[in-house]
Amino acid sequence: VSTQSTGDNKMQANFLNSVLEQQLKNKIETDSDSDGDEWSDTEEDIKNYAKDMEMLKRVQLVEFYKGVGGDLNNRKLEDILQWGSETWDLDKIYIHWLFPLKTVYQDTQFPILSDDTVQLFKNDSTIQQNLRRAFKAFITFLGLECTANKVSPTEEFEVQREYWLNGSQNDNLDRISQVLKSCNLLGLEQEASALWGYLDELGLKKRIDSSTHEQWKNCLLYTS
Repeated sequence: VSTQSTGDNKMQANFLNSVLEQQLKNKIETDSDSDGDEWSDTEEDIKNYAKDMEMLKRVQLVEFYKGVGGDLNNRKLEDILQWGSETWDLDKIYIHWLFPLKTVYQDTQFPILSDDTVQLFKNDSTIQQNLRRAFKAFITFLGLECTANKVSPTEEFEVQREYWLNGSQNDNLDRISQVLKSCNLLGLEQEASALWGYLDELGLKKRIDSSTHEQWKNCLLYTS
C-alpha cells in the first residue's frame, strides 16, 4: 500500500470518526434539560444513540483493519499479531476485533458487523490481506499452519495444543467457532474450510467431543 493511499485511508477514517463523535455530542447537548442534570431521552432516542455508537465502532473496526487505528483499548492490529501465546489465551477482547461477527453482544465494546461493512471487508484488498494475517496468527497459536488450502500441525503443535486440545472445555474452543464464522462471512471461505477439514479429522478420531465437533461444523453455515 502506498504512503499516499495509507494517508488517504487515515484521513477518511479520522474524518468519519470526528463527524460521528460530533453528532453524538450535539445530540446529547440538545437533549439534556436546561439544568443539565437530567436526561429527556425517549426510548427512541436511546435506540438512536445505540445505532450511532454501533456505527462509530464499525468505523473504528475499519480503521483497525486498515492499520490506521486501534480497538477500544487503542491496541493496534500489528501489536496483537505479535502477542505471545499467553496473551492470546488470556485476553477476552481481541477475538471480537480480529474476527468480528453480526452478533449483538451485551458487552458494548465489541463491534457489530452490518451488511455494508461485510461487503467493505470482502472488497478491500488491504483488509483481506490483514484478515489472512490474523487467521495465520490465530492458527499458529493453535500449533497449526495452512499451506495450499490444507491445515496441518506444526512442530510446535504438542506444546500449543495444551491451550485448546487438552480434554477440557475452554475459551479457545469457542474462539475457533468465531474464527470459522467470521472467515466464512468475510471472504476467507477457503481458509475456514481448510481449518474445518483439520478439525473434522479430530472429531472423527474422537479427539474432541461430539458437541464441539458439531458446533464447529455448523459455523460454516453462519451468515448472520
